[in-house]
Amino acid sequence: MLGVRYTDHIVQFYKPYIWISLFFTILLLLGKLPVWFILLGKLFFIGLLFFFYLDPKRRQRLVFYQNFGITKTKLFCSSFLLDLLGTVLIVFIQSLF
Repeated sequence: MLGVRYTDHIVQFYKPYIWISLFFTILLLLGKLPVWFILLGKLFFIGLLFFFYLDPKRRQRLVFYQNFGITKTKLFCSSFLLDLLGTVLIVFIQSLF
């Protein structure tokens, strides 16, 4: 498992994409779609990000994280888990109303 010092870097990586993910979650929740469909959409979103960073220019941005010992796989899997946690929290809050 990743340590506390890595968590800060993962949050820094995922911060620009969190708003897109939040909008996606709320939009699908308003559409009354099942939670499994929302989570599948999140997995698809992370997959798109992974392919987005296959471009050589964008791949250079990942060197910063690799210097701290965070591989691409750890970075994207941890970002997905962070997004998953946020989604579950939003679904839980929505179920209270």
